[in-house]
Amino acid sequence: MRFFLSLTFSGVLFAQATPPDSLPVSLALRQFKFAAVADTVTLALPDSFIITQSDTLFCGADRLPRGPDYRIDYGRARLTWLGGSTACDSLVLRYRILPVRLPARLSLFQLQPLSADSQKTARGEIESLVSTTQPAAGFTRNLGANLVKRGSLTRGLSLGTNQALTVDSGLRMQIAGQIAEGVEVVAALTDQNTPIQPEGNTQTLQEIDKVYVQLRSPTFNATLGDFEIAYGGSEFARYGRKLQGARFSLGKAPAASSPGESGPRQFELTLSAAVSKGQYATNEFNGIEGNQGPYQLKGERGQIDIIVLGGTERVWIDGELMTRGENNDYVIEYANGQITFTRRRLITADSRITVDFQYSDERFRRSLYSGQGLLSALQDKVRWQTTVLHEGDNKDNPLSFTLGEEESAALAQAGDQLAVREGAVRVTPPARGDYIRLDTTAVIYRYVGPDSGDYRVTFSDVGEGRGDYRLRSFGHYEFAGRNQGRYLPVILLTPARSHSVIDNRLALAPWQGVSLINELALSRLDQNLYSGKDDADNSGRAWLTALQVEQRPLKVGNSNWGQIALQLNYRNKTARYRDLDRSEVVEFNRKWNLAAAAAAHAEDLLESTVTYLPTTGWRWQGSLGRLARGSSQAAARWEINTDLRRRGWPELRYKIENITREEKETDSVATATADLPTTSGWLRQRGNLTWKLGRWTPLAGYEAEDRKDTYADSASGFRFQSVTAGLGVAVSRQLSLEASLNERQDEARTRLGPQPASTARTQNYALDLKQWRALALNFNFTHRERVFAGDTIPATRSDLADLRITFAPFRRALNTDWQYQITNTQASQQQRVFFKVEQGRGNYRYDPEQNEYLPDPLFGDYVLRLVNTERFVPVAEVRLRSNIRLTFRELFSPRPAEAGMPPRRSWWARLLMPVSLNTFLRLEEKTQDPEVWQIYRLQLSRFQDEKLTLFGTQSVQQEIYLWENRREQSLRYRLTALRERNNQLLDEGSRRTQLQHEWRLTWALSPRLTSQSELKLNREDRTFDTARRLDRLVRSRQVEVELSYRPQPLLELAQRGGLAIDRDLYSDATREPVRAQAIFLRPRLAYSLRGRGRLQGEVEWVRVTAAPAGQVLPYELAKGNRDLALEPVRRISREQQREFLGDLSRPPRAGPAADLASGQSGDARVLLSGGMRACQDY
Repeated sequence: MRFFLSLTFSGVLFAQATPPDSLPVSLALRQFKFAAVADTVTLALPDSFIITQSDTLFCGADRLPRGPDYRIDYGRARLTWLGGSTACDSLVLRYRILPVRLPARLSLFQLQPLSADSQKTARGEIESLVSTTQPAAGFTRNLGANLVKRGSLTRGLSLGTNQALTVDSGLRMQIAGQIAEGVEVVAALTDQNTPIQPEGNTQTLQEIDKVYVQLRSPTFNATLGDFEIAYGGSEFARYGRKLQGARFSLGKAPAASSPGESGPRQFELTLSAAVSKGQYATNEFNGIEGNQGPYQLKGERGQIDIIVLGGTERVWIDGELMTRGENNDYVIEYANGQITFTRRRLITADSRITVDFQYSDERFRRSLYSGQGLLSALQDKVRWQTTVLHEGDNKDNPLSFTLGEEESAALAQAGDQLAVREGAVRVTPPARGDYIRLDTTAVIYRYVGPDSGDYRVTFSDVGEGRGDYRLRSFGHYEFAGRNQGRYLPVILLTPARSHSVIDNRLALAPWQGVSLINELALSRLDQNLYSGKDDADNSGRAWLTALQVEQRPLKVGNSNWGQIALQLNYRNKTARYRDLDRSEVVEFNRKWNLAAAAAAHAEDLLESTVTYLPTTGWRWQGSLGRLARGSSQAAARWEINTDLRRRGWPELRYKIENITREEKETDSVATATADLPTTSGWLRQRGNLTWKLGRWTPLAGYEAEDRKDTYADSASGFRFQSVTAGLGVAVSRQLSLEASLNERQDEARTRLGPQPASTARTQNYALDLKQWRALALNFNFTHRERVFAGDTIPATRSDLADLRITFAPFRRALNTDWQYQITNTQASQQQRVFFKVEQGRGNYRYDPEQNEYLPDPLFGDYVLRLVNTERFVPVAEVRLRSNIRLTFRELFSPRPAEAGMPPRRSWWARLLMPVSLNTFLRLEEKTQDPEVWQIYRLQLSRFQDEKLTLFGTQSVQQEIYLWENRREQSLRYRLTALRERNNQLLDEGSRRTQLQHEWRLTWALSPRLTSQSELKLNREDRTFDTARRLDRLVRSRQVEVELSYRPQPLLELAQRGGLAIDRDLYSDATREPVRAQAIFLRPRLAYSLRGRGRLQGEVEWVRVTAAPAGQVLPYELAKGNRDLALEPVRRISREQQREFLGDLSRPPRAGPAADLASGQSGDARVLLSGGMRACQDY
């Protein structure tokens, strides 16, 4: 027989309480009337104990919102009217209070002044008491006893006939407090490895696996564990990483010039030694017209099998930094490195996207050593900073592969070039592979199916445009043509690397507001630690000299002409210098009109910037610069921009810049510059204007670019003009409207001159209604159409919409929430892949009789992974969600003016008083239907199309309650209707429909005896497009009854029983309709320990019969049980400081009947866990 044993010991601190159904007293209603004035006033309310958010302010019949119009301090019972014009002479505030009367001050004892004799006696007693508690010489008070400690400790053993003995352990503890004078400790400890990446759909991430110990004091800081390091204050050593290791910081502050005054530190030192979780990478790409994502991030060599470290990404669009979050600009899937932009940020083919991030490809464990020292003297007039950074792979211990002699020799010969070895291996029968070899003009491998070929082939990701194959599904690669794919039939030998940077920076401040800066950086990059070849180009140098004059008055004689600031920079980089992190501005190549092909050349940059402020709120800035890369490229640019922000004036931003670049072909760079223009000129302008005129806010924008590239025998380039006009209006305090229209004309430059390329028009509309009576509404809609010249490229369109409506009338008796969203995006097909693991470590097991993987959380030996293919298709996505709640008790409750009067209700109102309704609606559709407006208008006849729908679901859930939340008796009816189509799984399209009725009755037969009965009628049909999956036509009827008896408040005796009668009506040539019946009994005993916890034990007996005999039961029948009589036993006990959990069972779905009857196998698990929680204040 099979058996399962689980023992648990845990320390848990918890309290158990049952809230009453209703308060024993009603909340009294009060109202306060005061005069409506234009100024802000604070008034004292005549009542105390005001219920939070029970207040409503009325101007006649209109309700004024809390926050914009008034505020209430509930603790002090004070009303603050924020002023403003209203249509009423007086306002009425209605609120509820707790009907209790307590004095403003309450004390159990009264202090009386002591007489002179009593004072002497008391003073002597206090002095003797203090003297006895003073610590002995050399000792201080036990500060460590004041730590706040909380957490848990677990220890576990797992064993079985099909599983070796394994030890599981877990430690989670948080510690905080003071351990010495001026020294604090903060720690989060765990020994559990949880490879869980946070979800990248919120602005702030919650990292559940962060472990560290930190000691802090005014002069030092030490951290051991997980931490983030960020070095700044330099040009070439700006550096940030997520690390795991140790960090130590030491600083000494100068003597204060006066008591309580401190100045900048004279000395600071930071040292760290850690293991880096990832490496730095930058991706720059353009968006796709009508596609919000997902966009795949790539590693250094273009690979996509990477994991992005949570929270390390920085995303820019057109040079503007974005904010993560579903309600902001973008969301990111860290596990697969894909970014999707939200409806608030329209992505077009003109969108320039830049992403900095850290990623792990799990090849090597990377060590990092860093240090930064800062020394200041002469009242901070001299500052010296040195930064040392080193990142290196551990070449002797690769993580995900092993190196043999052949691989090591190949890496040693490769130098800085790519090293590979053959990925195809011919198998010897009876073994079989998945590919066959075709010997044409070149060797090609063709996929023929699992175990149907002669070769086993391993493919490697070498980057888009570098490979010959494309991924079609898991393990299936298809030949796409030479350099037309991203995979090659080779095993890529990834070399270990090391990268070091040393930076020295000297800043002098000879006069106040004037700084002279010199900075020297040395770098060394070894791209292959296994080879000494090509090491002559590993080292490089960078130099910076800068003059900075801070903003100061510009005076001519006695006249003040405003303020002025100046900055002059000279930077030099050798061709072999390599940065560890970003040291240049975003879109540096665009700023200087440079080609990326010349990035590896030496660089000389000279740039000056002047800032002038003629008056407050108005800034002018001009810059002039020249850059040379090697001896082949030279660029010069000038820029002028202005920014006007002054109260009562229009807001103006305008920028114009011009960049010219020249190419000089030399012998050393002739090949690199063969495809570059000899001269290039680029003029760019951008400006916008807004002006708030009362309630109206008109806006205008203009952007234009003109680029001319001249080659030896041709000309090219482009130009465009973009004009935007819009208007915003604040109709009232609650309602605001905004609309804008943009038109962009693109032209391509040829020898014949500029030729029309495309025209794009973008419309934006927004409406925001804030709490107008019972209604709140927010609507944003973007529509874009782009038409291309000629007939070769079809026109494109994009639609983004987000509508949110909240409507709660009748004093919130009816509460509705609607959300409607439209997105143009792309989706990839997915493939279900089951990976074999040890028994008990998985969530699924394979059933050969049903040819299907079934859920089995106890003895599963497979885990499911959904693998995305590279078949991305554009789709229009529509989402509609709604929650509607109606409570008749609130609807027929007395109005505020009638609160003191006895209620008078009609017979039908009294009949509906105990009724409440909940309705949940959900509709989602991802489709390739070209008639998108039919989809947007929710024409359901076009939804869930067999060929066009990628994924679609429609569901309705209706709940009807009688006496909801009432312990004596309550009744709930729930109706669930579902229709779903899923074509997103590769070669596994499916359709599912469900209609389910549920009734649940709770009845207190006596104060000690209660019952709960449930009846379920379910109809579920599942059909698959592939013959590998079995269709289902399930009809189910289930009844469950539970009786609970409490002879005393601490003891509970309960019995739960049920009957399930299920049928599968599907039949074909090999299957007959199946009927199954399951009966179960589950007695339960529970005992509460006062103030300590709860002991609970359960025994379950199940009997299953099926007809026809021997027929395989689908998993949906008999609640997942087989045609067997099983007797699981469960026993649970919990205590405040100890927890014991035992489970001895024969799982119903453990396997075929023959396995259970033989008694030849067994599985046992023992789990011990313990925890503690202590909190001591001092």
